[in-house]
Amino acid sequence: MEDNFLCFESDSFLFLYPLERVGYILPSGQVKEGWIEYDNTAGRAVSFRRIWSGCTQEQKEIHVIIGKSRQQLYGMLVSQAVGVMAIPEDSHRELPNEMRSEKNRFIVDVAYLKDLKRWAYVVDPDVLLEIEV
Repeated sequence: MEDNFLCFESDSFLFLYPLERVGYILPSGQVKEGWIEYDNTAGRAVSFRRIWSGCTQEQKEIHVIIGKSRQQLYGMLVSQAVGVMAIPEDSHRELPNEMRSEKNRFIVDVAYLKDLKRWAYVVDPDVLLEIEV
């Protein structure tokens, strides 16, 4: 069995976001003062880099991943949308306890991406949206 994810990059790390939770990918120029409007609905747009690393230094983030959760629109600014990936369940590994923290509680496990020869963090969208930035 395989799960489908959108793979994206932030701060040179790869992340896997459940594809069924992705609505659209737009250029970041559509974000105005931390908000994005799409299809006559407005929602907050947050920098994934800020959530992941806590870095507040400005860096160009070029894509916005649009999704809906609990009937709310939200956007995440990311460095790059890498593509859609089908990840076999047996390639997932639990994140070691030594790597877990309150800051990264939205990471549920890691998966090896054979085509890219890199590891990626699997994101839980519901937990991610609970984090205040």
